[in-house]
Amino acid sequence: MRIIRGKYGKRRFDVPKNITARPTTDFARENIFNVLENLIDLEDKSALDLFAGTGAISLEFMSRGCSSVTAVEKARVQTSFLKSLQSTLHDPAFHVVHSDVFRFIANCKESFDVVFADPPYDLEFFKEVPERVLGSNLIKPGGIFILEHSKAYDFSDFPHFDQHRVYGSVNFSIFRLPDAESSPPLLPPLSLHKLSSFFCNMQKNNQDTSAVYTPAQAVNIESQNGSKRRRRFVLPAAITFLVVAAIAAWYLLFIADFSRAQAVEAGSNALFFKIDEEGTLWGWGQNDGLLGDGSTTYRERPVKILHHIQQVSASKTHVLAVDENGTLWAWGKNDFGQLGNGTKTSSQKPVIIMENVKQAAAGESYSLAVGIDGTLYAWGRDVVDWPSSNGEDNWDKHSTHPVRMMDNVRQASAGLQFIMVVRNDGSLWGWGHNESGQLGNGTTDESPRPIRILDNVRQVSAGAAHAMAIRNDGSLWAWGDNESCQLGDGTSKNRELPVKILDNVSQVSAGNNYSMAVLNTGQLFGWGNNQNGQCSLTKSYLIAKPEKVADGVKSVSCCDLSSIYLTKEGKVCILPSY
Repeated sequence: MRIIRGKYGKRRFDVPKNITARPTTDFARENIFNVLENLIDLEDKSALDLFAGTGAISLEFMSRGCSSVTAVEKARVQTSFLKSLQSTLHDPAFHVVHSDVFRFIANCKESFDVVFADPPYDLEFFKEVPERVLGSNLIKPGGIFILEHSKAYDFSDFPHFDQHRVYGSVNFSIFRLPDAESSPPLLPPLSLHKLSSFFCNMQKNNQDTSAVYTPAQAVNIESQNGSKRRRRFVLPAAITFLVVAAIAAWYLLFIADFSRAQAVEAGSNALFFKIDEEGTLWGWGQNDGLLGDGSTTYRERPVKILHHIQQVSASKTHVLAVDENGTLWAWGKNDFGQLGNGTKTSSQKPVIIMENVKQAAAGESYSLAVGIDGTLYAWGRDVVDWPSSNGEDNWDKHSTHPVRMMDNVRQASAGLQFIMVVRNDGSLWGWGHNESGQLGNGTTDESPRPIRILDNVRQVSAGAAHAMAIRNDGSLWAWGDNESCQLGDGTSKNRELPVKILDNVSQVSAGNNYSMAVLNTGQLFGWGNNQNGQCSLTKSYLIAKPEKVADGVKSVSCCDLSSIYLTKEGKVCILPSY
């Protein structure tokens, strides 16, 4: 018996041959825990394992951080083995109960964050298991119940049913109880005093901090919320705090050793995301329900959103994330069906949209997803269903669920009202609005149908009304709106055809009206509208040609008023938004 992940990850335990219980397969166990960790953070949670058998599920719960795991098993042989595991591990979180499961449910006074049940498939009263569990007080408000069963059962009509998963011959029905009604405390605005104290404590304890905060943001918040507060400080103290705050913010931006990241993403209005080395998605900053933590609370420090994530894309209205299994998650506003879950109801927590996805792109009120097989899907406002099945152009048609658009797609990028895709053969295609020449076909005529733009393209990034593309030889090309010099060709003239900007480029990101690119050497360049300092360390308002920003950079992400970039050492840095 092998433990998949966590502190006991990859450890093996020999199961006695006289135990004939059917264990959950490694494949099914790994996948259902990936799903579970995206529904609830198991750290310091309590778990109950009914029909525990060999204890594989219990050990997986403990290995992933649960502070209390109770395994209930009736068979003496299995119970003896569970107790031997208890003695071997000496883990105080592990509790073994020798009891009939139905009797335990009836008598248990404790509630758990997660309940897992794996009854024998031929159990005579199998359907009573979910009835008894859901009818008891075993599950805490907001808790999860997972039932493993064969394909012969369907529990979709049971109360609190959330989703059904199938891995080979193993089926899981997942139930989710509603949260208890409560009013979460609001986070008070960050003051200069807090920032200076935070910096001093960080220095004193030499602890890792996940907060990423700019000095300009701190001053802005203080100016809005602290006019009365300033009267409490005498002049020397105020000056001291300003100096310490500036030093602290500089430390946070350019020196602090945050937990290493593998990818970063900038959302709208100072919202940021990072994916750490373990695949955990973190978010922080402004929060209009787009952070994904179930609230609208401003977060000055990163909070966990999802686990096992490989890619994230954020827009002004919603966020998309793809996990390691190819599952696409979405959250945020949903006025035009941009989440893709068949409704127009917004969600402050991630919801599952589809499977077998390798890349996703969030537009302002629409979404794109590229399947593992290369199929492009789109949904949301206006830009979907082009062309329609009857051959007509449907500019104003919305879709609340994914619609198949194109085959053989490698990568997609969502502009404000236009789409760019790179196909498997390296050809670049675009369609949608074109008032600034953002389709790059030499005209300003809009097109509801894909137009071929370039060949030998490796990556494309679409901004508000301009686009950037890297060709296979590393050359960077730009076209479309150039009123803010966002193309980087030294002018402010719109370009209806691609123009060459740089060589030896490894990655590019097109923001609202500015652009940034990383060279093969690790140098980061920025250009365009810099009124908030989002693409350069200089004070220039408009930057007509690429200017160097930093060295040792791996990737960059731009949005409207802020940028986030990742160094080769995995450190996260932000260019201020105010």
